[in-house]
Amino acid sequence: MNLDHLTYLVEVAKTRSISLSAKNLHISVSAISQAINNLEEIFGFRIFIRSRHGTIPTLEGEKLIEKSFSLLTHAEELKELAVSNNTKSSEITIASVPGLIHYTINVIKVIKDINPDTKIKVYGKNSLEILDDIKEKKFRFGLIWIYDELLMKNKELVFEIFHEVKITVCVSKNHTLAECKQLTIEDLAKETFVVHDEHYLKWYYDEFLKDNTNVLFTTNNLDSIRRAVSENIAITIGVDFVVQNEPLIQSGEVISIELYNPYHRPFFVGCVRNVFTQFTSADKKYINQLKNEIKLNNE
Repeated sequence: MNLDHLTYLVEVAKTRSISLSAKNLHISVSAISQAINNLEEIFGFRIFIRSRHGTIPTLEGEKLIEKSFSLLTHAEELKELAVSNNTKSSEITIASVPGLIHYTINVIKVIKDINPDTKIKVYGKNSLEILDDIKEKKFRFGLIWIYDELLMKNKELVFEIFHEVKITVCVSKNHTLAECKQLTIEDLAKETFVVHDEHYLKWYYDEFLKDNTNVLFTTNNLDSIRRAVSENIAITIGVDFVVQNEPLIQSGEVISIELYNPYHRPFFVGCVRNVFTQFTSADKKYINQLKNEIKLNNE
Protein backbone atom coordinates (compact mmCIF):
# COMPACT_ATOMS: atom_id res chain seq x y z
CA MET A 1 0.00 0.00 0.00
CA ASN A 2 1.29 3.48 -0.89
CA LEU A 3 0.01 7.02 -1.35
CA ASP A 4 -0.56 6.45 -5.06
CA HIS A 5 -3.02 3.65 -4.27
CA LEU A 6 -4.93 5.93 -1.91
CA THR A 7 -5.00 8.58 -4.65
CA TYR A 8 -6.62 6.01 -6.94
CA LEU A 9 -9.35 5.36 -4.35
CA VAL A 10 -10.17 9.03 -3.99
CA GLU A 11 -10.25 9.56 -7.75
CA VAL A 12 -12.55 6.57 -8.39
CA ALA A 13 -14.88 7.74 -5.60
CA LYS A 14 -15.02 11.17 -7.26
CA THR A 15 -15.56 10.02 -10.87
CA ARG A 16 -17.45 6.79 -10.09
CA SER A 17 -15.55 5.28 -13.00
CA ILE A 18 -12.30 3.30 -13.08
CA SER A 19 -11.74 4.03 -16.77
CA LEU A 20 -12.28 7.79 -16.35
CA SER A 21 -10.05 7.81 -13.28
CA ALA A 22 -7.32 6.05 -15.23
CA LYS A 23 -7.58 8.71 -17.93
CA ASN A 24 -7.45 11.57 -15.40
CA LEU A 25 -4.45 10.05 -13.61
CA HIS A 26 -2.66 9.05 -16.83
CA ILE A 27 -2.31 5.41 -15.83
CA SER A 28 -3.83 2.14 -17.02
CA VAL A 29 -7.21 0.75 -15.97
CA SER A 30 -5.51 -2.46 -14.87
CA ALA A 31 -3.19 -0.52 -12.53
CA ILE A 32 -6.15 0.98 -10.69
CA SER A 33 -8.06 -2.30 -10.61
CA GLN A 34 -5.03 -4.14 -9.23
CA ALA A 35 -4.47 -1.47 -6.58
CA ILE A 36 -8.10 -1.70 -5.45
CA ASN A 37 -7.90 -5.50 -5.31
CA ASN A 38 -4.71 -5.30 -3.21
CA LEU A 39 -6.28 -2.82 -0.79
CA GLU A 40 -9.41 -4.96 -0.45
CA GLU A 41 -7.19 -7.91 0.39
CA ILE A 42 -5.25 -5.89 2.96
CA PHE A 43 -8.33 -4.44 4.70
CA GLY A 44 -10.56 -7.46 4.32
CA PHE A 45 -13.64 -5.79 2.82
CA ARG A 46 -14.95 -4.61 -0.52
CA ILE A 47 -14.23 -0.95 -1.21
CA PHE A 48 -16.38 -0.47 -4.32
CA ILE A 49 -19.37 -2.12 -5.94
CA ARG A 50 -20.45 -1.72 -9.56
CA SER A 51 -24.02 -0.58 -10.25
CA ARG A 52 -25.95 1.17 -13.01
CA HIS A 53 -24.90 4.41 -11.32
CA GLY A 54 -21.20 3.59 -11.71
CA THR A 55 -18.48 2.36 -9.35
CA ILE A 56 -19.86 3.22 -5.89
CA PRO A 57 -18.06 2.95 -2.52
CA THR A 58 -19.43 0.56 0.08
CA LEU A 59 -20.07 1.85 3.61
CA GLU A 60 -16.66 0.54 4.72
CA GLY A 61 -15.16 1.93 1.52
CA GLU A 62 -16.52 5.41 2.22
CA LYS A 63 -14.77 5.46 5.62
CA LEU A 64 -11.50 4.33 4.05
CA ILE A 65 -11.77 6.92 1.26
CA GLU A 66 -12.47 9.69 3.76
CA LYS A 67 -9.37 8.76 5.77
CA SER A 68 -7.36 8.41 2.55
CA PHE A 69 -8.35 11.91 1.49
CA SER A 70 -7.30 13.28 4.88
CA LEU A 71 -3.97 11.43 4.72
CA LEU A 72 -3.25 12.69 1.20
CA THR A 73 -4.00 16.25 2.28
CA HIS A 74 -1.58 16.00 5.20
CA ALA A 75 1.05 14.45 2.93
CA GLU A 76 0.71 17.40 0.56
CA GLU A 77 1.11 19.80 3.49
CA LEU A 78 4.37 18.08 4.45
CA LYS A 79 5.62 18.44 0.89
CA GLU A 80 4.77 22.13 0.91
CA LEU A 81 6.57 22.57 4.22
CA ALA A 82 9.68 21.00 2.75
CA VAL A 83 9.47 23.24 -0.32
CA SER A 84 8.90 26.44 1.69
CA ASN A 85 11.90 25.69 3.93
CA ASN A 86 14.23 24.90 1.06
CA THR A 87 15.21 28.50 0.39
CA LYS A 88 18.31 27.70 -1.67
CA SER A 89 16.42 25.91 -4.43
CA SER A 90 13.07 27.68 -4.06
CA GLU A 91 11.23 28.21 -7.34
CA ILE A 92 7.78 29.71 -7.87
CA THR A 93 5.71 29.25 -11.01
CA ILE A 94 2.81 31.58 -11.72
CA ALA A 95 0.30 30.59 -14.39
CA SER A 96 -2.05 33.25 -15.70
CA VAL A 97 -4.36 33.97 -18.60
CA PRO A 98 -2.67 36.69 -20.70
CA GLY A 99 -5.04 39.45 -19.64
CA LEU A 100 -4.14 39.02 -15.96
CA ILE A 101 -0.34 38.84 -16.21
CA HIS A 102 -0.32 42.61 -15.66
CA TYR A 103 -1.54 41.98 -12.09
CA THR A 104 1.28 39.57 -11.20
CA ILE A 105 3.98 42.25 -11.09
CA ASN A 106 3.32 43.29 -7.49
CA VAL A 107 3.01 39.61 -6.53
CA ILE A 108 6.52 39.04 -7.88
CA LYS A 109 7.72 41.96 -5.76
CA VAL A 110 6.19 40.37 -2.64
CA ILE A 111 7.86 37.04 -3.46
CA LYS A 112 11.24 38.72 -3.83
CA ASP A 113 10.80 40.65 -0.58
CA ILE A 114 10.16 37.38 1.29
CA ASN A 115 13.02 35.52 -0.35
CA PRO A 116 15.31 37.42 -2.78
CA ASP A 117 16.84 34.14 -4.00
CA THR A 118 13.54 32.75 -5.24
CA LYS A 119 13.46 31.90 -8.93
CA ILE A 120 10.23 33.00 -10.61
CA LYS A 121 8.67 31.77 -13.84
CA VAL A 122 5.50 33.33 -15.27
CA TYR A 123 3.48 31.38 -17.85
CA GLY A 124 0.77 32.89 -20.01
CA LYS A 125 -1.82 30.29 -20.99
CA ASN A 126 -5.55 30.10 -21.60
CA SER A 127 -7.93 28.98 -18.87
CA LEU A 128 -8.31 25.38 -20.08
CA GLU A 129 -4.54 24.86 -20.36
CA ILE A 130 -4.08 26.17 -16.82
CA LEU A 131 -6.81 23.87 -15.49
CA ASP A 132 -5.07 20.86 -17.04
CA ASP A 133 -1.73 21.91 -15.55
CA ILE A 134 -3.27 22.40 -12.10
CA LYS A 135 -4.80 18.92 -12.26
CA GLU A 136 -1.36 17.51 -13.05
CA LYS A 137 0.18 19.63 -10.25
CA LYS A 138 2.50 21.46 -12.63
CA PHE A 139 1.47 24.73 -10.96
CA ARG A 140 0.48 25.48 -7.37
CA PHE A 141 -2.26 27.86 -8.48
CA GLY A 142 -3.39 29.71 -11.58
CA LEU A 143 -5.13 32.99 -12.36
CA ILE A 144 -8.06 32.43 -14.69
CA TRP A 145 -11.50 33.52 -15.82
CA ILE A 146 -14.16 31.63 -13.86
CA TYR A 147 -17.68 30.89 -15.09
CA ASP A 148 -20.38 28.31 -14.43
CA GLU A 149 -19.29 25.84 -17.12
CA LEU A 150 -15.80 25.55 -15.60
CA LEU A 151 -17.21 25.13 -12.09
CA MET A 152 -19.55 22.34 -13.18
CA LYS A 153 -16.91 20.44 -15.17
CA ASN A 154 -14.05 20.74 -12.66
CA LYS A 155 -15.50 19.92 -9.25
CA GLU A 156 -12.23 18.29 -8.21
CA LEU A 157 -10.56 21.72 -8.23
CA VAL A 158 -10.85 24.56 -5.73
CA PHE A 159 -11.88 27.94 -7.15
CA GLU A 160 -11.60 31.26 -5.36
CA ILE A 161 -13.47 34.20 -6.86
CA PHE A 162 -11.84 37.64 -6.64
CA HIS A 163 -14.08 39.94 -8.65
CA GLU A 164 -16.98 39.89 -11.12
CA VAL A 165 -16.21 41.29 -14.57
CA LYS A 166 -18.30 42.49 -17.52
CA ILE A 167 -18.10 41.95 -21.26
CA THR A 168 -17.33 45.05 -23.31
CA VAL A 169 -17.14 45.82 -27.01
CA CYS A 170 -13.98 47.55 -28.27
CA VAL A 171 -14.24 49.68 -31.40
CA SER A 172 -12.08 52.24 -33.18
CA LYS A 173 -12.74 55.89 -32.27
CA ASN A 174 -13.77 56.27 -35.93
CA HIS A 175 -16.37 53.49 -35.82
CA THR A 176 -20.05 54.41 -36.10
CA LEU A 177 -20.69 52.78 -32.68
CA ALA A 178 -17.98 54.79 -30.91
CA GLU A 179 -20.45 57.38 -29.55
CA CYS A 180 -22.66 54.75 -27.88
CA LYS A 181 -22.68 54.49 -24.08
CA GLN A 182 -24.06 50.94 -24.08
CA LEU A 183 -24.63 48.28 -26.73
CA THR A 184 -26.96 45.32 -27.07
CA ILE A 185 -26.55 42.08 -29.02
CA GLU A 186 -28.91 43.48 -31.66
CA ASP A 187 -26.72 46.57 -32.13
CA LEU A 188 -23.86 44.34 -33.28
CA ALA A 189 -25.70 42.59 -36.11
CA LYS A 190 -23.63 42.32 -39.32
CA GLU A 191 -20.49 43.68 -37.62
CA THR A 192 -17.10 42.05 -38.34
CA PHE A 193 -15.22 40.71 -35.32
CA VAL A 194 -11.72 39.63 -34.46
CA VAL A 195 -11.96 37.19 -31.54
CA HIS A 196 -9.34 36.47 -28.91
CA ASP A 197 -8.46 32.78 -28.64
CA GLU A 198 -9.41 32.55 -24.95
CA HIS A 199 -11.94 29.78 -24.30
CA TYR A 200 -14.50 31.97 -22.59
CA LEU A 201 -14.47 34.73 -25.22
CA LYS A 202 -14.76 32.18 -28.03
CA TRP A 203 -17.65 30.54 -26.22
CA TYR A 204 -19.32 33.93 -25.65
CA TYR A 205 -19.00 34.86 -29.30
CA ASP A 206 -20.35 31.50 -30.51
CA GLU A 207 -23.20 31.58 -27.99
CA PHE A 208 -24.49 35.11 -28.51
CA LEU A 209 -22.98 36.75 -31.61
CA LYS A 210 -22.02 34.15 -34.19
CA ASP A 211 -25.35 33.91 -36.03
CA ASN A 212 -25.66 37.59 -36.93
CA THR A 213 -22.03 38.73 -37.27
CA ASN A 214 -18.86 37.84 -39.17
CA VAL A 215 -15.41 36.75 -37.95
CA LEU A 216 -12.37 38.26 -39.64
CA PHE A 217 -10.00 35.95 -37.72
CA THR A 218 -9.42 34.33 -34.33
CA THR A 219 -6.02 34.68 -32.64
CA ASN A 220 -4.12 34.72 -29.36
CA ASN A 221 -1.90 37.52 -30.67
CA LEU A 222 -2.99 40.69 -28.90
CA ASP A 223 -1.06 42.98 -31.24
CA SER A 224 -3.04 41.64 -34.20
CA ILE A 225 -6.30 42.33 -32.37
CA ARG A 226 -5.16 45.84 -31.42
CA ARG A 227 -4.23 46.69 -35.00
CA ALA A 228 -7.44 45.32 -36.52
CA VAL A 229 -9.57 47.32 -34.07
CA SER A 230 -7.56 50.58 -34.08
CA GLU A 231 -7.51 50.62 -37.90
CA ASN A 232 -11.29 50.12 -37.93
CA ILE A 233 -11.04 46.81 -39.80
CA ALA A 234 -13.00 44.91 -37.13
CA ILE A 235 -14.32 45.17 -33.60
CA THR A 236 -13.76 42.79 -30.69
CA ILE A 237 -15.09 41.77 -27.29
CA GLY A 238 -13.15 41.68 -24.04
CA VAL A 239 -13.64 42.12 -20.33
CA ASP A 240 -13.69 45.50 -18.59
CA PHE A 241 -11.15 44.20 -16.12
CA VAL A 242 -8.51 43.87 -18.86
CA VAL A 243 -9.33 46.47 -21.49
CA GLN A 244 -9.18 49.31 -18.95
CA ASN A 245 -5.39 48.77 -18.90
CA GLU A 246 -5.01 48.79 -22.69
CA PRO A 247 -2.85 51.71 -23.95
CA LEU A 248 -5.16 52.22 -26.96
CA ILE A 249 -8.15 52.54 -24.63
CA GLN A 250 -6.31 54.95 -22.36
CA SER A 251 -5.18 57.08 -25.32
CA GLY A 252 -8.69 57.21 -26.78
CA GLU A 253 -7.74 55.51 -30.08
CA VAL A 254 -10.05 52.64 -29.17
CA ILE A 255 -13.34 52.98 -27.29
CA SER A 256 -14.64 50.41 -24.78
CA ILE A 257 -18.44 50.15 -24.57
CA GLU A 258 -20.43 48.06 -22.08
CA LEU A 259 -22.36 45.21 -23.71
CA TYR A 260 -25.80 44.65 -22.25
CA ASN A 261 -26.87 41.03 -22.55
CA PRO A 262 -29.81 39.81 -20.41
CA TYR A 263 -28.82 36.19 -21.13
CA HIS A 264 -25.23 36.57 -19.94
CA ARG A 265 -24.30 34.50 -16.89
CA PRO A 266 -21.95 35.75 -14.14
CA PHE A 267 -18.28 35.82 -15.07
CA PHE A 268 -15.40 36.26 -12.63
CA VAL A 269 -11.67 36.60 -12.23
CA GLY A 270 -10.05 34.39 -9.60
CA CYS A 271 -7.61 31.60 -8.86
CA VAL A 272 -7.74 27.82 -9.00
CA ARG A 273 -5.77 25.11 -7.22
CA ASN A 274 -5.79 21.35 -6.89
CA VAL A 275 -7.86 20.06 -3.98
CA PHE A 276 -4.76 18.30 -2.63
CA THR A 277 -2.63 21.46 -2.76
CA GLN A 278 -2.71 23.40 0.48
CA PHE A 279 -1.58 27.02 0.34
CA THR A 280 1.52 27.83 2.37
CA SER A 281 1.72 31.09 4.32
CA ALA A 282 3.76 32.53 1.45
CA ASP A 283 1.09 31.48 -1.08
CA LYS A 284 -1.55 33.27 0.97
CA LYS A 285 0.51 36.45 0.89
CA TYR A 286 0.73 36.23 -2.91
CA ILE A 287 -3.01 35.66 -3.22
CA ASN A 288 -3.86 38.50 -0.84
CA GLN A 289 -1.58 40.81 -2.82
CA LEU A 290 -3.43 39.86 -6.01
CA LYS A 291 -6.79 40.53 -4.38
CA ASN A 292 -5.62 43.94 -3.21
CA GLU A 293 -4.22 44.77 -6.64
CA ILE A 294 -7.49 43.81 -8.31
CA LYS A 295 -9.56 45.70 -5.75
CA LEU A 296 -7.51 48.89 -6.19
CA ASN A 297 -7.95 48.75 -9.95
CA ASN A 298 -11.73 48.37 -9.72
CA GLU A 299 -12.73 50.89 -7.06
